[in-house]
Amino acid sequence: MTYYRTRTTLLAAGVVLRQAGPAGAPAPPGLIEGYRAGASIQELATKFGLSFGATRRMLLQGGVQLRPQGGVPRGDGASGST
Repeated sequence: MTYYRTRTTLLAAGVVLRQAGPAGAPAPPGLIEGYRAGASIQELATKFGLSFGATRRMLLQGGVQLRPQGGVPRGDGASGST
């Protein structure tokens, strides 16, 4: 039986197939909480000794909705100037 035939047969039988490739490492304790508390991905990557990409993937795998890039623009009234 070919791979595709086997796959089709399993899907037709209602089997849920595993995701291809290795599973990602779980986020270390405090990573998700740190991001939700306002830390940037880069700050967390440095703190936990991870790459930016690995930190971002762990946050996404943990169900975190990432903030928009760039933060608050300068001159947006935060300093009181108009």
